[in-house]
Amino acid sequence: MKTPTIRILFANWVEPDLAMHHIASLLGIIPFGDRQDAWADVKGLYNTNNPVSQSLYNLLEEATRSGVLEKNDEYQYRWSQDFDKNLV
Repeated sequence: MKTPTIRILFANWVEPDLAMHHIASLLGIIPFGDRQDAWADVKGLYNTNNPVSQSLYNLLEEATRSGVLEKNDEYQYRWSQDFDKNLV
């Protein structure tokens, strides 16, 4: 299975726990896979206060501050189209 890019994973608004899961997968902390139950196996990691979830949340917030991602009022994240415009 080919690993998707952050642009693909965050093309639409993503809930915070799934956003952390995407980042963890991209970093190799959690493997990508086709198993339907894989998300259920690790979802609790993102909903508790622990060093991994805090680090992943901080990465999402830094990506937002840097303009890579956008965050809406519901704390969902998506790829920032403005970031693409600033690269040109």
